[in-house]
Amino acid sequence: MVADLGIKKVKDFCNINIDEVIGLKESNEKFLAGVGRKTLEKQIIRANILSNIKKPIIHKAIELPEVSVELFFDIEADPTQNLIYLHGVYERRVGKEKFIYFLAKDNTEEEEKRAWQEFWDYIKTLPKNDYAVYYYSPYEKTAYKKMRK
Repeated sequence: MVADLGIKKVKDFCNINIDEVIGLKESNEKFLAGVGRKTLEKQIIRANILSNIKKPIIHKAIELPEVSVELFFDIEADPTQNLIYLHGVYERRVGKEKFIYFLAKDNTEEEEKRAWQEFWDYIKTLPKNDYAVYYYSPYEKTAYKKMRK
C-alpha cells in the first residue's frame, strides 16, 4: 500500500482522498490489489489517531463479566506445518495468577491432538458459568473451529 500511494509518513496517510484512490484502483487493477474502500477508511482513521489524536479511542463502553476465573488465552502455530503446538492460558483466580500451557512435544498430528485434548480437559475443570475467556484476535476462534472438525 505504501509503495502504490507513495506515502512515507503516517501523517501523510491522513490526507488521502479516498475517491481519488478508488478511481485509480478502477483504472489499474494492480494498484492497491486486495485493498478496498473500507480498508482505506479504517487505515485513515488509525493514521489520524496515531498522528493527531495520540490517545486511545473508546467507541463504546466495555462491560466485562464478573466471574471467579478469567483466562487470557493465546495459541501459537506453525503455519508452514499446519500445526498448532501451544495453547497458553494466563489464569487469574481471585487474586492469584499463573500461566498454564499445553504443548505439543513434537510436530506430529498425534501430539497436536494430545495438547488440544489436555487443554479441553483443563477447560472442563473450570467452574461452570463462572469463567471468562479473553483472546486477542479472531484467529484463535477460527483455528479452534478448524481443529474441532
